[in-house]
Amino acid sequence: MSVYKIVTEKELNVFKTTTKFDGTELDIRDGFIHMSKNMEQVTYVINKYYKNIDDIYLLHIDPINLENLKFEESKSGDIFPHLYCALNINNVIKIEKILLGI
Repeated sequence: MSVYKIVTEKELNVFKTTTKFDGTELDIRDGFIHMSKNMEQVTYVINKYYKNIDDIYLLHIDPINLENLKFEESKSGDIFPHLYCALNINNVIKIEKILLGI
């Protein structure tokens, strides 16, 4: 099982350099890193927040060592994973460029 995080190219480059990710502006404001538990949720998040951004990436994350990961109900009523700490690059098992409009 994996959980997923969408990031911009700029966020990814900072993450690769620092090896930890504190989240996007929205994540920091909300106090946790928003993630997705499946591709259906990834698609929902892309359409809601990223559909006009070209350079985005999908982080495939192994949740096994994420002690502060909680599955919680969102405003939409669906259950999403939320990480209540920084994400370490060692938990990322795959980075995939998302191609929109193809």
